[in-house]
Amino acid sequence: MFNFNGKVILEDIAREAGFSNLSMLVARYTLFTHPDIVKQTNNENIFQIVRDFKNRGKILNYDGTMLMACDNTGPQHAFEWANGGIKKTDIQINHIYTDSMNVKSYTSLANLCATPAFLAKLTDTDEEIKNLLMYRSFELYGYHFGNPPTKPENYQNYVWHEFLSGPANLEKFLLQRISECPKSRTAVSVKELGWLFNDYSKSKKVSGF
Repeated sequence: MFNFNGKVILEDIAREAGFSNLSMLVARYTLFTHPDIVKQTNNENIFQIVRDFKNRGKILNYDGTMLMACDNTGPQHAFEWANGGIKKTDIQINHIYTDSMNVKSYTSLANLCATPAFLAKLTDTDEEIKNLLMYRSFELYGYHFGNPPTKPENYQNYVWHEFLSGPANLEKFLLQRISECPKSRTAVSVKELGWLFNDYSKSKKVSGF
């Protein structure tokens, strides 16, 4: 029986492109947010959002905390806006640690990266690639759950996508973006539940609301 294996095909493409392995191809075309921008968030979640497709748009009580149920819009907003409002074509925003119901990680910039769509599946299914991205986040931001990830072999030879220019004042830039889409679930979550920059408190007024 013929085994039509997409990963094997990608490995062939990587070698033909001059990469010694698939991990190096992924590294070269994976974008992380600049550490100076992530530092402004202290590795915390920006929005009070979790992924719950069935209830998206509703504010519900999840284990004693009121949160906005959303799809992937919240993390996409967080990453795209933190990187200067990038426009993306055939690019996917990926979670490094994939617990979509963990509000502490779901919109944390330290837990997000972007890859071309044709590489995105590997960030969920390939253990070597998953560890590579975890280690990169640990290297850049000191971010990890549990024990720190293992440093990949020959990691010093990996070349990563260059950082994009992001806002010097992340809070101010995000407020500007939120004001441009006031009916979005992201904006509503900030208005009704607070966000990182007012200690997740509805009672502390957010500028612009």
